Amino acid sequence: MKHLNITKQKRLIVLFGCLGMHFLSNAETKLTIEYDKEFQTIDNFGASDAWIINPLISKWQRQGKEKDIEKLANLLFSEESGIGLSGWRFNIGAGSSEQGANSLIGLDNLNKDYRRAELLQPDSGADIEPEKQSGQIRFLQEAYHRGVSDFVAFSNSPPVWATKNGLAHPNDGSGIGSTNLDPDKVTQYAEFLVDVLEYLRGDIVGVPVNYISPVNEPSWEWQGKSQEGNRYNNEDLIRVYSELYNALQRAGLNHQVEIDAGEVAEYTAALSDSRYRDFSNSHSNYGGGMNSKGLGLYRNYIDKLLGDEGLREKLGNKISLHGYFSDIWADRMGELRDLVNENVTAVSPDAKIWMSEFSILGGTGDARNFDGNGWDVNDIDYALHVSKVLHRDLTRLNASAWHWWLGVTAYNYKDGLIKVNSELDAESLQTSKVLWTLGHYSRFIRPGYVRIGLDRVDNLNGLMASAYKSDSDERIVVVLANASGAAQDISFEMLGLPQDKVVSSFVPYLTNNAEDLSMLASEQLLDGYTVPAKSIVTLVADLTDVSSSPHPSFIQNRVKVAEGGVVSFSSTTTNAPDSLLWSFPGGSPEASNLTSPEITYARAGSYDVELTATNNFGSDTYIQTQAVTVLAEQECESDGYLNLETWMNIVETGDYSQDSSPSSIPFSEPATETTISVFEIEADTGDNYGTRIRGYVCAPASGEYKFWIASDNQGELWLSTDEDPANKQKIAYSSDWNNFREWDKYESQQSEAIYLIAGQKYYVETLHKEHNGGDNLSVGWQLPDGALERPITAAHLTRFTIDDNSNTNPDPEPTPETNKSDDSGASWSLLYLLACARLFIPKKRNNN
Repeated sequence: MKHLNITKQKRLIVLFGCLGMHFLSNAETKLTIEYDKEFQTIDNFGASDAWIINPLISKWQRQGKEKDIEKLANLLFSEESGIGLSGWRFNIGAGSSEQGANSLIGLDNLNKDYRRAELLQPDSGADIEPEKQSGQIRFLQEAYHRGVSDFVAFSNSPPVWATKNGLAHPNDGSGIGSTNLDPDKVTQYAEFLVDVLEYLRGDIVGVPVNYISPVNEPSWEWQGKSQEGNRYNNEDLIRVYSELYNALQRAGLNHQVEIDAGEVAEYTAALSDSRYRDFSNSHSNYGGGMNSKGLGLYRNYIDKLLGDEGLREKLGNKISLHGYFSDIWADRMGELRDLVNENVTAVSPDAKIWMSEFSILGGTGDARNFDGNGWDVNDIDYALHVSKVLHRDLTRLNASAWHWWLGVTAYNYKDGLIKVNSELDAESLQTSKVLWTLGHYSRFIRPGYVRIGLDRVDNLNGLMASAYKSDSDERIVVVLANASGAAQDISFEMLGLPQDKVVSSFVPYLTNNAEDLSMLASEQLLDGYTVPAKSIVTLVADLTDVSSSPHPSFIQNRVKVAEGGVVSFSSTTTNAPDSLLWSFPGGSPEASNLTSPEITYARAGSYDVELTATNNFGSDTYIQTQAVTVLAEQECESDGYLNLETWMNIVETGDYSQDSSPSSIPFSEPATETTISVFEIEADTGDNYGTRIRGYVCAPASGEYKFWIASDNQGELWLSTDEDPANKQKIAYSSDWNNFREWDKYESQQSEAIYLIAGQKYYVETLHKEHNGGDNLSVGWQLPDGALERPITAAHLTRFTIDDNSNTNPDPEPTPETNKSDDSGASWSLLYLLACARLFIPKKRNNN
């Protein structure tokens, strides 16, 4: 990963006064944040388990890959190491999986049956079959155990035993009419949904699912035979909602479970006829989907669902809309969202809007120059486009919830947050810039937060910003996206803070081409901030009492060093300290009053660090035990080899990006194994193969190293912070082909500076996929003295020893916080580890 060099690193304001203290700078854009001006309350951010989660988790369970299940769950749901989703949609299957080919849902473009779904209840009133949808249910439990609060069970089609044609879709539409739901089985369908709810909420599963969605995209024809689906005209729709509410009431669940109504495919279908005509500048009503078939109305959902007081109460005074096709043209990105919000407010002023499903559909337009086909997980421009959609849905639509479509996808399509290969191998899992972009909102803007005033900073081609506060008046979150190619300077004006509260610092988190939701060092931030070009930044600030003593804390750039090594510390103390006093036993100097001291450690051992912070209201002290470990340098003992695994004759999909990606390597299949004595494979040996090289590199001297990778086609370089593969991180990659030993074609081929200790071994791994044409893979490094060794030679290499208890799968690339308290001795450069290091909150000693 290339070291990020942010010039003009301005920061934020130290103190925002309780009554509106102003601090202006010469920055280009002023953000006026009005703390007491409130908009919508946020319910959740989420995604769904459709298509892939059930077969994927089921396979991993059979293979005993519990650690991989935990890691995937952490990526999606953990507030510490992932994106902290607070909502999750569970797809209730209709039985196409059991029907197999007779379902008439064909195999997908991977030649798999992933888009068919299992049925929990084989007939009306029958017992639930617990072996069905077991992968989804296991992952539902993982979400709940990680604090997810809102669960939506959604159905694309009634069960096959409740449809007119016995299928989970309308087929070609013959004889189906307005809906495939058998009119004599509407009550049974409602009772089926309640039975599923009681099973999921009961003792066996134990997840308090609190929303039920019986209808998905009712205006769509659903005659493509590619997935489960059903249509409903407005009369059909209202009958289903009414019967479901009655069934919930009979079961005593109408106060525990809310109907998630609408799930409309696009915003235009939801508008009233008059507003749609105004938007489209025509005399015609919305005619998409089923509206041209003469089978009833499939539009005007806001008025129909929220305009009737009795129905509105049954639906919780909320409407869910899907955001498809709303991001292609500029008028849809802005004016359309304004009209939808105005329509809802006019019909029911207190109603909530959920944006309950979105990914990329449709062609190109003036707001988007790409379609959904093909997905480069490292594409920052695509991620920035998603940030624009998020920003506009939250600030113009006033959405209270926002959901991406697929949590995990196996398709080479822009529909997932995380990517996996067609065989669903754990080793192929890849995170994406879109995942981390959503995380800028979902990790920090928690359920109950309220969007607050921030005068429109709303340039889709430049800077966008929105602000939120916690329901406890303890935190402010500001999310910024800079879509331009130039850094953007900003200053702040804070109005309406609670009495006796101040904001003393912000912690920035950054995603750009080089960083993934990376935490940057907090400071006493004085005069604004510079938002890097093409980046998403979240600023997190805690409100503190004016009359409180400081709360000392600090971060450091490394926790293991060689004898004579230097550790950089940085205070992250809050509540405006007037003075700092550090104590560094075993270090030189042994004491300091600087904000960011650098300390040299001469002798091997483990050492504590103490920080005392003082202001007019008192002082506090924090002690971090064993904060620094100093190691004696050693000579390397290497056997001169690395392990090379090769998978030959990998079947092409026909998609260049997928066929060139390491995610297409079938890691679950046997490989040819050999060893190599230089960190390089022979060039131009074949087509359609994949490789994994693994072993250990030993540092010949202590200091900072830079690594390079060159490959044809794509290659990834992973390095652990010690000998344990579980601690590895992706440090460099090539996103397309390189010529043999072409080290500098892409910025991503070079890692940032990484601190290694002489004589220590570090687990290293490459993943490489060759499509066709030329092929190569080489890894090199620069030693602390500046000498280049490209490729790395045998003197520094040792074969990998498999430990049955170790996990050698390439982890999904972690957020930097994942390893921020690691004690390995490997240290990414100062800026990066200041971005990654854990805030030390050690033993507290009160000195008031």
